[in-house]
Amino acid sequence: MWLVILALVLELMARATLTSPSRQVSDPELGYVNQPNSWLFQAGEGMEHIRLNALGLNDPDRAPIGHGQRVLLVGDSMLLAHQVPRPRNYASLVEQRTGIEMVNGGRDAMGPADWGAMMERLGPRLHPDYVALMMTRGDAFDLRDAHVRFVPDASAPLGERVERQRPDRDAVADKLAPVLQQSALLTFLMRRARLYLDGVQHGSGWTGFVLRGFHAAPPGRDETLDFPIEETTVHLAELMRLAQSGHRVMFISIPSFAYHSDGRIEFEPRSRVEQRIFPEAARRAGVPFVDLAPELMAIYRHDQRPFVGFDNSRIGTGHLNEYGHAVVAQLIECHIRALMRQADIAATRVKN
Repeated sequence: MWLVILALVLELMARATLTSPSRQVSDPELGYVNQPNSWLFQAGEGMEHIRLNALGLNDPDRAPIGHGQRVLLVGDSMLLAHQVPRPRNYASLVEQRTGIEMVNGGRDAMGPADWGAMMERLGPRLHPDYVALMMTRGDAFDLRDAHVRFVPDASAPLGERVERQRPDRDAVADKLAPVLQQSALLTFLMRRARLYLDGVQHGSGWTGFVLRGFHAAPPGRDETLDFPIEETTVHLAELMRLAQSGHRVMFISIPSFAYHSDGRIEFEPRSRVEQRIFPEAARRAGVPFVDLAPELMAIYRHDQRPFVGFDNSRIGTGHLNEYGHAVVAQLIECHIRALMRQADIAATRVKN
């Protein structure tokens, strides 16, 4: 009896201070999606409890057809934004300021290889007038690791389809999924166990420190060295081009930065590499594209306020905070109507 009471107390404490139960549901095309109509909470950054809608999105439930113009945003955790209150993430703020419906189609770990599947999944349910694909730090690296191939397919709108290498599924997590979806405590313990296992396998974290006899790890190899710039640019341009089939599409890049104590700002290493890829891929694909980097850097130099980090995490790292969302929303508001006009022109050109 006491063990049951203790387990219940620990579960309630975990839900209040650590995380929600796992919200991931296995999906054959996207790897996983978030559980519809569930609460999402992770205490690592911010302390927000977010209610997901009937599509598993951090967004209000929407009518099948929009009232006026509707933009479906597709992107990763920067767009999902479960670290801040929903009314203060950039998708919501742009909608409030412009009256354009901005549907938040964000999901953790979404990459360019997932764009097509996500658009096909949400498009028929939401009937957007436009799709905005949000590009953030790491997208080029995700694309490299996805090992995409472009396969001829006469039934596809542009005569080819995308195949990608699916990441190996965690067999243990799959078996425990029904339990993890009910228990925050077991979800937290599973995540910690993965961190320890990584420490054993890769020598990272305190487990690696102990295994090395309490010696510091040697410098790791810089993952940005020898990155396949041209190959990734070619693949990204083709994905951008294919995204236009059947949709009015625009692309918005929100890079990440390193902030220095002397007031300097520079691109975070992955974003520095991607500055050589994203604009060039958009140019080759002939798609509407805007890079928010110059404006973000100018705003930081004036205000000296990092766009990322929270009181319970390291300021200057991680996901957009409320100030960062407000700034990004302001910039998207400035660009969105011009991007929509360009998307109209590009869609007409694709048809012809």
